[in-house]
Amino acid sequence: MIALFDNYQPDLRQEERDTDEVLKTRKNFDLVQAYLASAMKIHRSVFWKKDDESPEMTEILEELSRTQDEAWAELDQLMVKNASVIQWAKNALL
Repeated sequence: MIALFDNYQPDLRQEERDTDEVLKTRKNFDLVQAYLASAMKIHRSVFWKKDDESPEMTEILEELSRTQDEAWAELDQLMVKNASVIQWAKNALL
């Protein structure tokens, strides 16, 4: 059965574009992170080719990285605000 998938070549460019679109929705961030970790682990040989061999993939991954950084910055800011409110509530109760 494993032999059936020996020649399977996923369209990583489209998968990474789709992942970027999901990140832009700012939903399911943890699911996207898990998917990216798995995809990087499984397809690392494709991702780490020389830039001149796959310039389109490099551009896609750079865009994905920027989108991920933006999404994480928003989440981080929200967590800091929530931590502040929780700290204020703790202090108010004492």
